Amino acid sequence: MLKFFFIIPLVILSVNVKAIAQNKELNKRVAVASFVSELSECAIFYSILGQATDNSGKQWQGGKKFQKLSEKISMMSFNLAKEINMKPETVLAMMTDFSKKMGHEIDHDAINIRILTNKHGKFCKKIAENPQERLIFWLSQEK
Repeated sequence: MLKFFFIIPLVILSVNVKAIAQNKELNKRVAVASFVSELSECAIFYSILGQATDNSGKQWQGGKKFQKLSEKISMMSFNLAKEINMKPETVLAMMTDFSKKMGHEIDHDAINIRILTNKHGKFCKKIAENPQERLIFWLSQEK
């Protein structure tokens, strides 16, 4: 009978430890998913900047730089999504939504691009320069 009293707490502790471990893994996935969303948003922001044209209809001088940055951030987004078993279609859906939203905000006219640079510029620059810092932020939010 005494043995029974020691086994029950051990079983409860074991179940509790397993639940905590599962909860931590779920929290990590949620944090990374939030970061993937932000990366996707910034990838679209830089893509839109990169697509702008000059008066002659050619891609403006800085456009290629922003296109490459958009591609780099997009790849980060897809790679992190894969790590948490988020489907590529989910990332594409996020990017499509961000593209539609940003296009609507500027009436699909580059003359209004300042609206996007004011809203996303500093934030996306910070993510592009130090993505690890933002990921650490999200991980710390999900403890």
